[in-house]
Amino acid sequence: MATQNQSVVVRLNVEGMHCHSCEKLVTASVGSVAGVQSVSADAAAGRVDVVIDPERLGTDELVDAVVKAGFRPGK
Repeated sequence: MATQNQSVVVRLNVEGMHCHSCEKLVTASVGSVAGVQSVSADAAAGRVDVVIDPERLGTDELVDAVVKAGFRPGK
């Protein structure tokens, strides 16, 4: 019997996003992490919503991707 993976939405607060280009940078960086199913960034709200497979990925990898894109994790 095959098991079905459960997806989880992780909301990250991100500081330093100001425009659509910032959203694209964060989306590309976070979206390249293995286990990420989808990414939605909102610069005005300062957040990124990420759908992940929690069995393959944790939040530390997502935060690392935000930092690699040149932004700061928020509180």
